[in-house]
Amino acid sequence: MFRIGKKADIFDFWTIYLLLLLFSGYYFCENATIVAIVVATGLLVLRTKGSITFRCRTMKVFILMSINIVITEYVASFLYQGESFPLKLLAMTLISLALALCLANSMDAEIFKKSFVSCMIVISGVSVAAYLIYQIVPSMFQMFPALANTNGRVGHFVVFTIVSDFSMTGAQRNQGIFWEPGAFQTFLVLAYMFELTSKEHKTRKWALALFLAAIITTRSTTGIIAGGLLFIYTISRYRGKMSALRVTVAMLCAIVAAALILPRLTGFWEYTLVRKLSLILQYRPGISNQASSRMDSVIYPLWEFLKSPVLGIGTSGYESIAEKVGHSMFTCTPVNWLVEYGIFYGVALFYGVWKFFRNCICAVSDAVILFFIFLLSIATEAFELNIFLLTMCFWGYVPKNYDWQVVKRYEHRNAQFL
Repeated sequence: MFRIGKKADIFDFWTIYLLLLLFSGYYFCENATIVAIVVATGLLVLRTKGSITFRCRTMKVFILMSINIVITEYVASFLYQGESFPLKLLAMTLISLALALCLANSMDAEIFKKSFVSCMIVISGVSVAAYLIYQIVPSMFQMFPALANTNGRVGHFVVFTIVSDFSMTGAQRNQGIFWEPGAFQTFLVLAYMFELTSKEHKTRKWALALFLAAIITTRSTTGIIAGGLLFIYTISRYRGKMSALRVTVAMLCAIVAAALILPRLTGFWEYTLVRKLSLILQYRPGISNQASSRMDSVIYPLWEFLKSPVLGIGTSGYESIAEKVGHSMFTCTPVNWLVEYGIFYGVALFYGVWKFFRNCICAVSDAVILFFIFLLSIATEAFELNIFLLTMCFWGYVPKNYDWQVVKRYEHRNAQFL
């Protein structure tokens, strides 16, 4: 059953939608930075009525991370001579951290997960339907507002999806409301995980199937791999309800199917699932191919990181690398977390996100598996300033058994007293 009934649920649903649209959405995340900050601040004020109780541990982490960022950017601007001090980006980074801190301290993680999954169900359903309709009647979407991103690609805004013409890439792709299909798959992977590990209700298999269908329509290599791993994990998770024979037969059928299908793939699917992986394995620094920018995002920053592992290389370091390699596509988020602001900042982020997964999932082995699938899903996108991922980090520093209801009663009494 899928239902959004209470006023609070509806408000949280639209809050999540607007934050996704403005901070991760096609066109909007590039052209509505100030609007996004204003709207996010307004939504937080409305939700908390201007009162937020900050957990001590989250404040300490925020302060230490902020100091780390400022020092790194200042030192890096001197270390990489000729690169200007990135004041605007520094301000955006600190504001993103502050908004994530406020969101983590004003909303229970379980409430967020519930609203996020509901929002992603709607986005997935609408986007898959639009994807299928586009195959038959592509001109239908021209009636909707047209938006162009920085690459000049036009997308038609259909509220819960953006419909773009991907014919130049070889096949139509589903990007949801996000800046590209590769970004969409990350949020689909998260929604799948949250639904699968929900503590509030029994896992809805139709929702998992919908998320997997949406992942397939993104035609993202990373998404297909992550989705396949999630599917295998889901089968193993319910192995207690299935006989060993049924599980063995299912796995053998999957292996045989892959062995038969992969060699016969042609066109875009062949490139996505076979040739792109082959190009990555053939990667050599300084030799360009269609997949080299992905590997450049890992190799060159890590080489530069060895020069300054404690403070990191800052924005100036990445600008210096861009001049060497001829592009600025540094899209491996786990590497960026570690390299940009140094080992302490990186460890704080990794540990916070890990604790978030650990607090949400009972078994350590399950948390480890899902954590690494999540890292894989963000390994080909630049999410280092994404407010949702930063919020997950801060939630990791909120005590596992923290009683949000006590905080709400305390704030309500204070509001009445004032």
